[in-house]
Amino acid sequence: LVNEGMFVSGGDLLVELESGAERAALAAAEAELVSAQLELRRVRGSVRSADVTALRREAQAAARRSELSQASYKRLQSTVAAGGVSVEEADRALAQAEQDAFTAEAAQNRLLSAESGRPLDVQAAQARVDAAMARRDQAAALLSLKRIVAPSEGEILEVLYNVGEYVQPGGVEPLLVMGDTRSLRARIDVDERDIDVLKRDGRAIITVDALPGVQFEGQIVEVARRMGRKNVRSDEPTERIDTKILEVVVDLGEADLIVGQRVMAYLERKEE
Repeated sequence: LVNEGMFVSGGDLLVELESGAERAALAAAEAELVSAQLELRRVRGSVRSADVTALRREAQAAARRSELSQASYKRLQSTVAAGGVSVEEADRALAQAEQDAFTAEAAQNRLLSAESGRPLDVQAAQARVDAAMARRDQAAALLSLKRIVAPSEGEILEVLYNVGEYVQPGGVEPLLVMGDTRSLRARIDVDERDIDVLKRDGRAIITVDALPGVQFEGQIVEVARRMGRKNVRSDEPTERIDTKILEVVVDLGEADLIVGQRVMAYLERKEE
């Protein structure tokens, strides 16, 4: 979806790989989720509203009977000591109160079960909804891997594949090369013999063979912490190839240069 030289913002879609199978998997997962949600709704509403109303009235009546039985037992209990009623009569009142309380509790439980659906069936249906949602999210994640977006703002420097070509995900060669060209940097090889006289935060002058007489000013912003091999060779017969170098990074700002262009750097020395 992009060409070399284009500027893109972070999140812009750059490449879209073939994703027919992943789209079909996502559609199937979404349909499965809808089916599971409907099943959960059906299970929760499996008891008719008329039945729920009848159970609610039954629970209210049982609760009322239990209240009356408890009140009657308390009145009899207060007159037992005075000899107004026998102990046996008070015991029968207690047994009736306990029976009515049990009946009220059972009626209330039946009402709650009817209002919430069958508990185990509801839990099983909810588990199926959760599993379908996880499969939907997994299918969406796999589909998103087919869409390559820009990680940040930058310029498309090179496109390595054309539409219709095959690419091996995770291969060595990238799909494209991009970078932030608003501020360029040059990596400079400093010979090991010149390390002691290098000013670590000094200024730099950059020249290029393509622009004779033109100089670009820069600033040293990074100095490597270990020695390495040469990155660039001048192909001069007298050049030392086996020498060790220290890599220095120079910030050139908005210099009008090309990424990958070879430059010559003159770096500021320490004051003696």
